[in-house]
Amino acid sequence: MLTTLTRRLLDLVYPRRCASCDALLPTERDLLCAPCAGSLVPAAGASCPRCAAVYLDLAGGGRHVCGGCLAKPPPFASAAAAFAYGAALQDAIARWKGRPDESLSAALCALGVVALAQAGARSSWPDEAIVVPVPAHRKRVRRRGFNPAGQLARAVTRWSGLRLVSRGLRATHAAATSRGQQRGAREQRVQGAFRARERLVHGRVVVLVDDVMTTGATVRAATRALLAAGAREVHVAVLARAPL
Repeated sequence: MLTTLTRRLLDLVYPRRCASCDALLPTERDLLCAPCAGSLVPAAGASCPRCAAVYLDLAGGGRHVCGGCLAKPPPFASAAAAFAYGAALQDAIARWKGRPDESLSAALCALGVVALAQAGARSSWPDEAIVVPVPAHRKRVRRRGFNPAGQLARAVTRWSGLRLVSRGLRATHAAATSRGQQRGAREQRVQGAFRARERLVHGRVVVLVDDVMTTGATVRAATRALLAAGAREVHVAVLARAPL
């Protein structure tokens, strides 16, 4: 851990910059500059309560179930997102995961849990629920140095007061990147990608945490693994959700 003095010296030599556009930041606590922060679209009050897909069109906003969930309900009971995935937030997450830059973890996780709290996500989770992150394969964790979903799950645990079960799921193989893939290809990519530890999740309500949900293929696969191991119900919480 960096001391306060060390952090201040580093800020003098390497000033903190916006995680999206690289503009200088006024304080070390900031993640985004004012224009980039203004591009964030909170999901509260404008997303599907089943899959958390965000309604960007104001005329279609609200908390009604989307057409996709009406046609084919997901295996999880509910989903909550902090923000729509895009603009400056997408850039910041790309740096967090792709560079990778673990120094962004605290600010991104704090941003996420504040927005989840404002969205009322906690009200859907019973007090006996456990928090389980979507796992990354050990090869990916070794290469990146951390699991973003695990970082967010710890923040959700501190905020919600629920118990973290970090090993409730394991990744069975290192799936190839899903970037640019359509929904069908993503579903095939994660088929059988997770196994749940029955002794940890059987009979429990699970809050499944991931950093980003685009098509939802990953959280659906993880949910099915949890339910197959006897989990009673699964709720999903994510930092960013692709908009409708």
